[in-house]
Amino acid sequence: MPWLVFMPNAPTPSPWTSSWNPQVNLDSPAGRTIKELVQLVPTGTQITLFGSAPLQISFDPKFLSQDIDCFGPSDLKALVDSHGLSESSRKPYVQVCAALNFRTTPMWSTRAYSLPLDGRIIVIPHPIDILIAKLNRMEEKDLKAFKLVREKTGHPTEEEMIEELRAAVDLFRPGFDEEKANDMKTTTRILWREFFGHDIDVIEKIIRPALLLREEGYAPDNPRTDYKTELSRLATHQTSVGTPSYDG
Repeated sequence: MPWLVFMPNAPTPSPWTSSWNPQVNLDSPAGRTIKELVQLVPTGTQITLFGSAPLQISFDPKFLSQDIDCFGPSDLKALVDSHGLSESSRKPYVQVCAALNFRTTPMWSTRAYSLPLDGRIIVIPHPIDILIAKLNRMEEKDLKAFKLVREKTGHPTEEEMIEELRAAVDLFRPGFDEEKANDMKTTTRILWREFFGHDIDVIEKIIRPALLLREEGYAPDNPRTDYKTELSRLATHQTSVGTPSYDG
């Protein structure tokens, strides 16, 4: 029988972040392009939106964006390029990305809204997941996205943002050398000052509690052998012994 781990300090999810059911308006610049986009793929195909376009079609058609960030089937970019929906052909244009470009909370797919459209499925992530993904860049237009969502919904609250960022704590890890993403600790502090009116200690309020909660969940399965110490001992032993030489 599998272990059931009870974690008494685990937060209770906010009702707002649990799921959503937007009133989608496709009579907008992004919406009209999305209607053209779905005609390029077979019925049953799923295309996921992120960035500002889903906020435009869900909250305010005047919240404009030059592009529509999305990911879908492997041939989607070729279809977009060949049918005049790419950057060189129109505004707003379709920016086909990889799913890895949508760097947000790990549970985003569990609360996304699926919009049936002409036999295809348009996946619209929850606003909190769209907003957290914007922390990877946090330019002026990204801050405007936060303000738009709060104006329309009253969310996210400070408590909701803290809990969601704890769940997405791995976003705070340093990037690889070739990555150009901003430091999430810095962009989070910018958000707090501009959006909530004060600074935040990211390590104490977000990172440390998240790691403690994770450690609590791992506790029953923690290895009984300290493999790191054992490997270090073996490496030291091999160094002291040296590499044997052979006479041939």
